[in-house]
Amino acid sequence: FEFKSSSKDNRVMKDENFCGLEGPRTIFTIKATEGHDIKFFSSISKESEVVFRPLSLYEVLTTSQLYNVLEPDTFPDAVVMKQLSGGIKYTEEEVAGAAATVPPAEV
Repeated sequence: FEFKSSSKDNRVMKDENFCGLEGPRTIFTIKATEGHDIKFFSSISKESEVVFRPLSLYEVLTTSQLYNVLEPDTFPDAVVMKQLSGGIKYTEEEVAGAAATVPPAEV
């Protein structure tokens, strides 16, 4: 289980470290209700980073696939989601059991 992050600034997605401007890619837009702004703790504050709790739940509202025949791979696919309140609740035993089933990373 891990935190997932996003940005409040959609311009960040054009950065090559994120989606860039070409090639197959998908941009998710999240209508968040329980995101936590960590801009002031981030090593790259211009990203306007927001984190979401592990096991957060989302509902897909719309999807779109834009395509330009003359310039394929110039538009990203888009998914718009809304965050659902609460997320999934697990007991400590379930979390410990899930951690035990994850194989160790190879070094």
